[in-house]
Amino acid sequence: MNKTMTVLTAPGKRLCKYFSSTTSESWQSAKYFTATELALSDIEDLYSLISESADLRDRCIIRGRLRADADHSKPVRRQLNRQRSADPNEEAFEDVPREWIMIDKLALPSQLKTSTDPAASVNYAISLLPEEFQNKTCVWQLSASCCLVNDSIFSAHLFFWLSEPLANEHLRLWAKNVNAQAGIKLIDPALFNAVQIHYTANPIFDGREDPIKADRVGIIRGASDEVSLIFKPPQKTEQSRSTSDSSAVGGLGYEGQMAYLGDGQCNQGFNDVLLKATAKFVAARTKEMALGELENLKADVRRRIDAADQSNHSQTDIDRYKSDAYLDPLILGAIEKFSESTPPYWDKPLMTLSEGEKRLREVIDNFSKQAIDSWDNPLDFDTPIFAIRATAGLGKTRSVIKQLLAYKLLEYGDVHYYAPNHRLSRELEADLNDELTLDLPKDSSALKRARVIYGRSQKDASGTPMCRKATVANAISKAGGSAYQLLCKNNSGQCEFFDNCAYLDQLDEVDALPDDMKPMLTEVKVMSHNHLFYRTKERFLEPSLVVIDESFIRTPHVEVKIPISDILSFGDRGSHIAAVANILSRGAKNILGQLRALCTSHDLLEELEEYESIQANLFSTLRIDDSLQQQERLADKLQSNDTPLLIRTLAYEMQVTDRDESNAVISDGKEATVLRRRDLHLPDAPLLLIDADANPLLLKQFFGDRITVEDIRVERDAEVYQFSDRTFSKTAFDKNPELITQVGNFISSVSASGKTLVVSNKGLEEDLAELDVGDATLDHFNNLRGVNLYSDFENIIIVGRIQPSSVYIEKLARGLWYDAEEPFALLEEKSGSRPLESEKRGYRLKGDSGSTMTQVHPDWRVQALLEQMRESESTQAIDRLRLLRPHPEGRQRRVFILCSVPLDVTVDHLESWSGLQKMIALVQSCDGIVPLNKNHLLAACPELSSEPTAQRRITDLKRITSLISISIRGLILLTAQYKLRGQKRPSEVLYDARFDSEQVQKRLEQLTEDAIEMV
Repeated sequence: MNKTMTVLTAPGKRLCKYFSSTTSESWQSAKYFTATELALSDIEDLYSLISESADLRDRCIIRGRLRADADHSKPVRRQLNRQRSADPNEEAFEDVPREWIMIDKLALPSQLKTSTDPAASVNYAISLLPEEFQNKTCVWQLSASCCLVNDSIFSAHLFFWLSEPLANEHLRLWAKNVNAQAGIKLIDPALFNAVQIHYTANPIFDGREDPIKADRVGIIRGASDEVSLIFKPPQKTEQSRSTSDSSAVGGLGYEGQMAYLGDGQCNQGFNDVLLKATAKFVAARTKEMALGELENLKADVRRRIDAADQSNHSQTDIDRYKSDAYLDPLILGAIEKFSESTPPYWDKPLMTLSEGEKRLREVIDNFSKQAIDSWDNPLDFDTPIFAIRATAGLGKTRSVIKQLLAYKLLEYGDVHYYAPNHRLSRELEADLNDELTLDLPKDSSALKRARVIYGRSQKDASGTPMCRKATVANAISKAGGSAYQLLCKNNSGQCEFFDNCAYLDQLDEVDALPDDMKPMLTEVKVMSHNHLFYRTKERFLEPSLVVIDESFIRTPHVEVKIPISDILSFGDRGSHIAAVANILSRGAKNILGQLRALCTSHDLLEELEEYESIQANLFSTLRIDDSLQQQERLADKLQSNDTPLLIRTLAYEMQVTDRDESNAVISDGKEATVLRRRDLHLPDAPLLLIDADANPLLLKQFFGDRITVEDIRVERDAEVYQFSDRTFSKTAFDKNPELITQVGNFISSVSASGKTLVVSNKGLEEDLAELDVGDATLDHFNNLRGVNLYSDFENIIIVGRIQPSSVYIEKLARGLWYDAEEPFALLEEKSGSRPLESEKRGYRLKGDSGSTMTQVHPDWRVQALLEQMRESESTQAIDRLRLLRPHPEGRQRRVFILCSVPLDVTVDHLESWSGLQKMIALVQSCDGIVPLNKNHLLAACPELSSEPTAQRRITDLKRITSLISISIRGLILLTAQYKLRGQKRPSEVLYDARFDSEQVQKRLEQLTEDAIEMV
């Protein structure tokens, strides 16, 4: 029965606005609610419920329906059900058609006196609505802000009863069509969401008079109690794109900045964002291109301003930001400043080491105080979520541990600490125990308070397998079953290894710790990132603190391939599921649009439940008391049909977006691919993320607007060389076999000057290992995060970069943002591939400027992920040398970046690899004695052919003399001066230190065919 309304109650939380004589406060946020389904038969019942709720300050309503399988006696989370295996109380609601509708906030002219006669204002508001609402019964409630400043500021919630239940996705389409017909935003489509809160409690006025002198809730009865919505075809409007083709706006530089536009915790307002974004846009183009796209850019900016959160700005401010008077000088000024000289792409200000250390202490202090407030006063303070983006080597992990201990945070409960993998988990365990271990005086033993929690497939420190049935358990989990229920213990029995299982033993825990024992018995449980998405940790005591070390962004990606024949076999011919298969078999791109023309998401899910109820149990032949060998044989045969995952994914997209295209499902006509992200399963505890590459745009997808990202970027203490004329890609090495020999010689020469780390792609690492690279240490990207083995190295050489295929990175982004409203700007296929686009980007070059063309993706989300893999992995590798502090023995550290992609690194010397090779060849051609006189150089190297060419070589030689010395093993270049007879100004000569002055003089006399004098 859908004739109900879901009422949520959050005990101890204020779900209404609060106004005093000096301040105003918004609603308090709540994570868990008590949910009740109240029966409604008509508009009169709706009126009674809204009237009753007006005085209940901890109550609100939503359009979704509480799941039948949720435990109604326990609190539930306000999340829509996305997957069958989810905890019903965590994803507690389903999207169903409802008979009632609420329309929000309509502005009215000032001559109406809402404060004394609200019904007249409501009648006028109804007159603005489409024809089907005229002379219909309406329940109304004035909003908290109504008449707060004066009578001209009117806003209200208008409730109507529909003639038939309608799904949210249909209501959103109806609202957009109405708005298109009216030419203004008459109906807010955002309200038609299953878990969108509708606040029903009247505001609290404390020491301040309520401006409304009448009832805030009422009913206007019309000729009919029911409204039949009229669906008119939408007016076609030209859609603006946010891609980076020749006529639109794109690239992460612009897109990334504009993602921060607007008010709200994670945003940065308007003026600063628009200033930076337009600079990024202009810097990626020539002056002529930028001027040609001026009007397109202004239109895009205005569209984004309209869509942004404007809660902290007046309408006057917003109109100013959209005006030509503001935008023209902003953009034209950027064109004059940046179109010729490209500013650094990575342009955040840098701190000194002492400034960075001080700021890190301040951030951890702030977080710790907020954490304590949330523990001591949970009803008044939300649990903090902080991310620290600090340059690697600042000592984040150790500083965090020591400062959290100083605040005695472990006395509140356990800490859950997540590291990227088990290798780093074990290192972290040792570091933590150094800080946390307690000495026990009685028997001189030590109580270690940090331990690693291992997965089933892992081995403990002694090499013992954690679960002796890990292979079977993994097969069951992959097929969608519960390994514990099917393998460990159920009503039929238990595993033969149950009583001595290392995996289960580590999960056993007491029900509670006495308060007086917490300072001693609480511990830090160290887990890999994969545990962020598991429910296993729910067996532990609720932690007082959660710490996530390093980036986890790629870990939640899910990609499932389903043969379309499987989808067809799951449902009968004529079913909605068969219709889905037919749409996918045609390789259609507008999958959601075609589905909406056939059915609602509710229809799809109801049908899916019917088919699932008659499907054979995949695990019916698997018995808990079977032998391990028999269970392994059965596990090999487990083959699940993933059609339910596909249907639930499409239904969820239909419920939360209005797109025609599916972000989550793609099809080639024979096989469908489902792209999803796994959801984090974390307790409501203070959360601290420590990641040198933390990207607010990515983290917001997991933590919403609650996360605070603190940026602490510190300048590195090293001399940095970067080559800007090639990327050193795999293709470059394949096309030019000589290149790897050049790189090998370079590495060999650099390594002769001190301990040297070389980082490249894994394939190139293997190729370099076959060459003579001296004493250099070789490693590869994606193998270095958190590694502290190279802090005493003097040199690091980065060769190439991580560049995933555009197809892979697009899939990753589509999975992470599968439920986002904004469709993706995807690359077009060209000659069987999808090449990235090019954008001009500037280096952060000390005392100078420089730029290069860099491959980018037009969609800011895909580009953000690309930079997490490409640019961030390179800076992570560089920071293995811990360059924020001087070398332990006081030696100069040097960084060589053999890749043109601009990084978040200050470059001292921007060079050309091909130019360097020419100089090396020149020095070698001259046998180590190079006259810096164009005529004499031509005599030494006739192949230079002309005096201008010789002069250019001399200029280049002088500029990069030190780099040439570094690049040729055993070479030390010295400078001397010499004169011919009668020459007034001496000439210079570069020569290898192995030659003495007489040898240099003899060679120069051979070249000049004259006697010379060494000066």
